Amino acid sequence: QSGKSTGTGRSVYFNVATGDFNKADVPWDESQNNTNFSFALWARCMRTNGAYRAALTARDDGPPRGYILYASQTNKWEFWTGSGTGGWHVLGGPAVATNTWVHLAGTLGTYITNGAGTNLVTNLIKRLYVDGALAASVTNVGFTPNGQRPLRIGAGSTESTPGSLPFPGFLDDVQLYGYPLEATNIQALYNSGLGGVVSTGAVGHYRLDEHFAPLSRTSGFQQAMAALSGETWQASIHLAHPSINPLMNTNLVQVDLLYLNSTGGVLSTFSAPQFDTASPRDQYIRYAA
Repeated sequence: QSGKSTGTGRSVYFNVATGDFNKADVPWDESQNNTNFSFALWARCMRTNGAYRAALTARDDGPPRGYILYASQTNKWEFWTGSGTGGWHVLGGPAVATNTWVHLAGTLGTYITNGAGTNLVTNLIKRLYVDGALAASVTNVGFTPNGQRPLRIGAGSTESTPGSLPFPGFLDDVQLYGYPLEATNIQALYNSGLGGVVSTGAVGHYRLDEHFAPLSRTSGFQQAMAALSGETWQASIHLAHPSINPLMNTNLVQVDLLYLNSTGGVLSTFSAPQFDTASPRDQYIRYAA
């Protein structure tokens, strides 16, 4: 699907079907789970159904740790954080505008600010930005990072593999930073969706692009981090099989993995065509490699 603009490329539609939904999980990484951090993304919510809808989740529960970006039950954008004790701290923002692209960013971190006279005061400040402008902030927030659960895009409840609270709509250009971005950085990220430049120093950048070719379709979930020796990676996708033209004969699913170097050069590829005359219809099936 088309993204916010040509500046962000294409986007991914996170479909919410009865009993199933799609999401994207990134394995836990220490660089993405700090006391000081920022996230930014474009979102286009398509439903106001009176339920929590998680656009981005990096949390654990019992006790609450990490953070969540929600479209809430009351149809507000909310930035949740856990301190490791007690309940969740909720920073509320403006109303969710259905079927409208919005840029959302959250920051949490230690800032040095001028106090009375020559004194300096160190505060842990939590901020929520909407369309490049500060929407809400609070000072002296307790926070404990998520220590083991994956980053989840398009759904919540990372302590369970299926997850819950899916986001019904489009997400694009998810970025993570290991420090609290300043207001000028957030404004630059917002402008990037209008054709500007992207801020540097991201510890995670997931473009969520889709590209089309005449005879095939490749859906991109791009992991913008180096793979380390000994790591095991898995790519997967849920596909809804149509009631007509099931997977049979030449109508097949082609799963391709490309391993790239830092300049985008292909190091190796893996391909796995799959088809079966007994393929079920009108069901979601998970393909993984």
